[in-house]
Amino acid sequence: MPSLPSQSSDEPPSLLRTLGVVFSGVLFGLFLSKLQTPVSDSHSSDETQNNPTYKRRDRDEFTDVSFRTRLPPVEPPQASPHHYDANDERRDRYNRGIFWLQLLTLIALVVYATFTYGLLCETRKSVQQADNNFRVDQRAWVTISDIPVDSKKDSDWTVPLVFKNTGRTPAKNFTIKVVGEPVAKGRKTTLEEHILPGHGVIAPEGTFHSNLNVSGSYDWNTVDLVIHGRVNYDSIFKQVHWTNFCYYFVPDNRTGKGGFAPCETGNDTDNNPP
Repeated sequence: MPSLPSQSSDEPPSLLRTLGVVFSGVLFGLFLSKLQTPVSDSHSSDETQNNPTYKRRDRDEFTDVSFRTRLPPVEPPQASPHHYDANDERRDRYNRGIFWLQLLTLIALVVYATFTYGLLCETRKSVQQADNNFRVDQRAWVTISDIPVDSKKDSDWTVPLVFKNTGRTPAKNFTIKVVGEPVAKGRKTTLEEHILPGHGVIAPEGTFHSNLNVSGSYDWNTVDLVIHGRVNYDSIFKQVHWTNFCYYFVPDNRTGKGGFAPCETGNDTDNNPP
């Protein structure tokens, strides 16, 4: 009987200590959970997960005010005033020198190009003129060189025509058109010329003889016998040329023959390129 009271008196302190330890552990665990994760319900947790803005606001609400630091507004740096020193002056002088050098170079190039172009044009003109002079000197020149008279003036007669190439190159593809026409003194010719036989090449200093038949007798005091025509030919430079000729008969009363003299008009050559 005496031992029972001692056992019952030891149990309450042991039980109280155990309950105190357990309660202290629960409180410590709750304290740790408070420090690590804020208390929130399921709805706020979902919003926190789905809404970044809410996260920032929630984080700001649980941030201790003591850790916030208010910094003064940062003003943009003010541009320091430019100080014009000797280096800037040298750099500006160098840039101006480069600009004027480039400008003068451009002007010189323009002047040189203009001068070169003018020289090229003059050279081209000189070359063309030299080539033209060469062709003029070398081209064929065909005209009548002689109209001999060996017939009587009172009968039908044949007038021989002698054509000569006085140039230095052959006359090619020549043709002759001519007519003998009695013309009253002071009047002009009206008859159409016709082609005489003859076609081919007349060599340099070569001649070609053709005959023109003239019929009838004339009163030389009132009528002139006029022979007029045209000779066409090509040069070796592939240019077409022509010579017009006109002669009238001048009788010689002493011998009864006479000869042909050039008309005042109707003798001409072309101005075509050689």
